[in-house]
Amino acid sequence: MPGHVVAVVLLAALLHASWNALVKAGKEPFLTSVLVASGAAAFSALALPFLPPPSAASWPYLAASTCIHFFYFGLLAAAYRHCDMSHAYPLMRGSAPLLVAVLSVPLLGEQLNPQQYGAVACISAGISASGSPRPPTRGRAPGRRVGGERCTPC
Repeated sequence: MPGHVVAVVLLAALLHASWNALVKAGKEPFLTSVLVASGAAAFSALALPFLPPPSAASWPYLAASTCIHFFYFGLLAAAYRHCDMSHAYPLMRGSAPLLVAVLSVPLLGEQLNPQQYGAVACISAGISASGSPRPPTRGRAPGRRVGGERCTPC
């Protein structure tokens, strides 16, 4: 893969993690996610005059993607309101490959080969491992942090 492609992918990952950190750090995650999405939309709108319009066949997909992202941002805000970012972020980001793999079979007629099913299984196992509860630490009550603050289950 060319170096400039790797650089763009890494920049996208950095930007994505950064806006998620902003949403988590904000006082109200839903409002912060609306502001972040609105800022991205305004920034993207600046490029519209320099790009050709999308074909008519793509409009239903654009509408569906918009609806899915509204739902995603609502879930993300709810997750960040109740969970630690180190728990919610991997679950939200890591569940996408599983959802795409599962939904693409009935909706698009896609068939995965065994290697691709294995990759989805590995990703799902990693997500499950990051979301599984930790064993209680000796000397502390389960579900309690060091300062005595109660952990809200995700």
